[in-house]
Amino acid sequence: MEKVRNAIMQGRLWELVEQRASNNPFLKDAMDVLHLLNHIQWMEQFEPVRKTRGLFYTGMNTLQQPFFHRLHHRLIHWFDHKARDMIVLLEKEKPFSKSYGTELLSIGNIFPDANIIIDTVIGPIPIELDEMYPFAQYVFPKYLDLDSDHIRQTRWDEFTTNKNLIKWDKHEYETRELSDEEKSNWLSNFDNKRVKAVSLMQFGPDIADILFRGSISMVKSKKTKKIRNISVNGKHILSMRASDGLFTLKLDGGQVIHEQSDSPRLRVIIHDDAVPFVKEGKSVFSKFVISVDEGLRPFDECIVVSKKDEFLAVGQCLLSPCEMGTFQFGQAVKIREHAH
Repeated sequence: MEKVRNAIMQGRLWELVEQRASNNPFLKDAMDVLHLLNHIQWMEQFEPVRKTRGLFYTGMNTLQQPFFHRLHHRLIHWFDHKARDMIVLLEKEKPFSKSYGTELLSIGNIFPDANIIIDTVIGPIPIELDEMYPFAQYVFPKYLDLDSDHIRQTRWDEFTTNKNLIKWDKHEYETRELSDEEKSNWLSNFDNKRVKAVSLMQFGPDIADILFRGSISMVKSKKTKKIRNISVNGKHILSMRASDGLFTLKLDGGQVIHEQSDSPRLRVIIHDDAVPFVKEGKSVFSKFVISVDEGLRPFDECIVVSKKDEFLAVGQCLLSPCEMGTFQFGQAVKIREHAH
């Protein structure tokens, strides 16, 4: 029991189950039942959108985790891959945008409208998402077992259906040295693609479209050159976390979502009794939750509203919608910023 408790606290329960199943034929049969689509879809709602540690390969069950099921679903249905051409790059040291460096400038100059995709052991990774969890935080062997490789290949085929795949070879294309202005323009365009791509994967196409209506400006770290803060029309709407490449929703961003989306989208709706406490910046407890956007997941960013849809705060979900509606104790949402 102590090992199980520690695994839950460290966010690696699935890894522990996979390791035990590989040594016990009865547990192996149980895992096979869990891999059925209806079970995976049910378990996915309880799976956090990020973890405090990287995703480790433990064997043939790893790529069948609910987390990877959700990740692939969002790549297929949420990520914008309408471009006909896909430039395929081989897996290198992470983050891939840094490993390929100047080659990306050449690709962008020759194929300005194409999607650039990394062919990895966990499946396709768009270059704009290479710093987002788990695309920069997975630890897998170079070669997979046959079952895992079959899953990886199936997901690759689904993602690249009806696409013109171009395997990049720098020796096949005539390249030229870009001017400083061209490099600056490419980098600015790539940064815009990155923040929009991450927001698509994190919030969904409808919310991403709402957040980025207007003039976008960014603040980058002077030390790492990574994106830190994003403003739209002069309002600070998002901050990008260095630890996982995902967004923290700011108060202005929450207000934009509240004003331009319909309830219950991205909302946690609370009882009137809890409203004064949330206005003071205190956490939302499960027993005060009335209803929740069913699309939210543990550690997702959310907005907190009253029964009358009064905007109160932005925060981070600590539980799934099912748990918030069932539990009578414990924190449901950790408040980040509250309206005044």
